[in-house]
Amino acid sequence: MDTLGERIVYLRKAKNLKQYELEEMLGCDNLSKFERNIRKPNYEILKSIAEIFNVSVDWLLNGDNLSHKSDLICDSSSNYPLNSINSNEIKLLNNFRKLNDYDKAKIEGMIELKLHEYEKEKDLGKIEYNKNKDEKIDK
Repeated sequence: MDTLGERIVYLRKAKNLKQYELEEMLGCDNLSKFERNIRKPNYEILKSIAEIFNVSVDWLLNGDNLSHKSDLICDSSSNYPLNSINSNEIKLLNNFRKLNDYDKAKIEGMIELKLHEYEKEKDLGKIEYNKNKDEKIDK
């Protein structure tokens, strides 16, 4: 991967995203030109690409400072592969990004509270988790 465009294509495909899906996430309509190295994205777009794929802007521009390619397809804060994100999760992310900082903090707090409640119920044996189907089973 010698060019910025090749790295963007690699990341997008590793996450199983279509061009139009990534364009929607970025709020731009010229991704194909970036991927073919016809145009270069501005810094804000580069920063957004880096955030979406959990890589540095430096790596996007230069291909430096990344020890393994597998680092590209896993979120560092979890063991979930980024290429498993579905369209509902993309929609949630897009909607979340539209919120102001105060509302984002409230949503993050609600999620943390819900996760805490879930873990507590799980520890008390009130629920089971069906790992094969990714769903909660109430006892």
